[in-house]
Amino acid sequence: MKDLLKKLDRVYQYAVGNEHSDFYRNLYGHDRPKQITTWEDWKRLPLLSKENIAAVPFLKRSFTPYSEIGTVRVTSGTSGGKPLAYPRSVSSAYENHFDDQHPTRCLLNFFAPHHLMQNTCHQAGSGHIVIAGDLNDLSGSLALALRAGLDHIMCTPSTLEALTPLLQEHKACSRIKRIELAGETLTTAGTKRLLATFPNAYLWGDYALTESQGVVGVGPIIPDIGAVYLPTEISHWEIIGDENELVISHTWTVQNHFPLLRYRTGDRVQIVAHDNRDYYRILGRIELDRIKLHGGELRIDIIERAVYGLHPALDGDYELHLARKKVEERTLPEVEIRLTTRGDANAIGGLGDELAPLLAVKIRVAPDYTFADGVRDGHYLPLKCTVVPATFGQSPKTKRFYIDD
Repeated sequence: MKDLLKKLDRVYQYAVGNEHSDFYRNLYGHDRPKQITTWEDWKRLPLLSKENIAAVPFLKRSFTPYSEIGTVRVTSGTSGGKPLAYPRSVSSAYENHFDDQHPTRCLLNFFAPHHLMQNTCHQAGSGHIVIAGDLNDLSGSLALALRAGLDHIMCTPSTLEALTPLLQEHKACSRIKRIELAGETLTTAGTKRLLATFPNAYLWGDYALTESQGVVGVGPIIPDIGAVYLPTEISHWEIIGDENELVISHTWTVQNHFPLLRYRTGDRVQIVAHDNRDYYRILGRIELDRIKLHGGELRIDIIERAVYGLHPALDGDYELHLARKKVEERTLPEVEIRLTTRGDANAIGGLGDELAPLLAVKIRVAPDYTFADGVRDGHYLPLKCTVVPATFGQSPKTKRFYIDD
């Protein structure tokens, strides 16, 4: 732990001593610790939020001179705030995506700049081919990659869902040796389909932040759970508050790169035991994936557990829509869960009405209080369920809770 504190202190000294940006000096003020030597010193540092960063103009949080900015990374904006740009003098290295344990030949890449990944391959002397995936032309991207010897894919779970029927058309699922997923939460049902569809693939999850230099978490994709992560050597992870929010700090920094110190990710996490190790599982977004109700709340992980395995015709994915309706003198919440199927939704059109009371009993809004209890006590309108066809790849991040005005 002393070595970890030393690493964190080096990043801290770099952050508060940078000549180009006074971002952290202003954030911490004059009473900041001179050095991080104990965990008490560390916990004295205020948490860093996206709002802190957004309040400072782009160039004033650049740790490099304007003339040396080589790349700019931009957040997606899917968490509800404005997209944020992060200046960098260098871009990440990508050696961790190519290893001798799981050798591959051709990567179809929907994430990192493909020319930089290709440059990494050339510098390492490998013969890897990197094909840039085009979300607007999945069929063309896949056809080109297959001709080049495709056996490695990097993308989001929803992009893989859209690619899978095309791979099945080409009878190419069994040739895939490595799949790396990031950018979205992989559901339990999605994990089950993934394992069944790609029997020869080494499955891996990357946890990365646009705000960060490099991947900060990696781990396997395991049955009945999904992707789980361990912090990489460049990051330190903490869990804070009743929400179990993940807080990340850099333990290493690239020169002239904006470092993260006690950065609130907005992701809720859970500790999962696997192979005698404790991993982190991402449950969802604090600000997007929970809805307060009388007596408790609807949470994305609770809904997922209730929906998973509910009926063989369903694929385990869903959307939850909340509306407020006037009933006599009171306004009550009306919740509709739209369950998805890869079959003919019309053929099982009445299934939603049949499953609604079962789901209401399975969904807990508090440890000892179900949605059905809330309906009985007059706090909620009866749960509604509909079955709709599954759709893929429509959003860079999966949003499943909607509040309908």
